[in-house]
Amino acid sequence: MASPDPDFGNAINEFRKGGWIVSLLGALGILARILLAKNKPTLIEGVKKITAGGITGVLVYFALHGTNIDPLYKGVIYSTAGAFAPELFGLLLDKLQKFAEKFTA
Repeated sequence: MASPDPDFGNAINEFRKGGWIVSLLGALGILARILLAKNKPTLIEGVKKITAGGITGVLVYFALHGTNIDPLYKGVIYSTAGAFAPELFGLLLDKLQKFAEKFTA
């Protein structure tokens, strides 16, 4: 089955060659927030947040792949998205729970 986006295969190949570094940028973004936070999370919470930052970096990589944006700005977007990943995922989960409650009530 062919991909609906003909450039998706190219994006995967570029990710394998070096795009994976964006997961590190996302993880480093949240790690910086953890290091600067007054209330330090537990080890497990920290690992979860860093993992969420890495996953978000990858998702943003594929969202921005092929766009005509300066690589420096892309790097800033990747790390910023990773830094705010826990809040983004929390907001998304809250919205999904409220949506699901409409149908179960």
